[in-house]
Amino acid sequence: MRFEDAALSLAAASAACGVSERTFRRWEADNRAPLAVLKLLRLLAGRLDSIDSKFSGFWISQGRIFNDQFPQEILAGDLRAANYVQQERDFLRTEIGKLSAQRAEKPAMIRIAYAG
Repeated sequence: MRFEDAALSLAAASAACGVSERTFRRWEADNRAPLAVLKLLRLLAGRLDSIDSKFSGFWISQGRIFNDQFPQEILAGDLRAANYVQQERDFLRTEIGKLSAQRAEKPAMIRIAYAG
């Protein structure tokens, strides 16, 4: 991966890696940059698979997370709200279960009332 792919200048890329521009140019010319440098450039380009292979196809751009199989971006607020949404879903499932049980009991109660 080249520093341009991460939208960096040569000066910014070499500074991020803690080396001189000359060293960075040599790595590029020889195509022998250290693995840590390649991972850093991928991360600076926003590619999350440099952190963990489970994030293959995910990238960050302008504070949003994208995936190549999901057209809508994910915002930081969406991640923060995920726990609340799951709790709300579980609560609603419980309420639906209670209402379904009440509805199932009503025909039996009506039959008892008419029988008496």
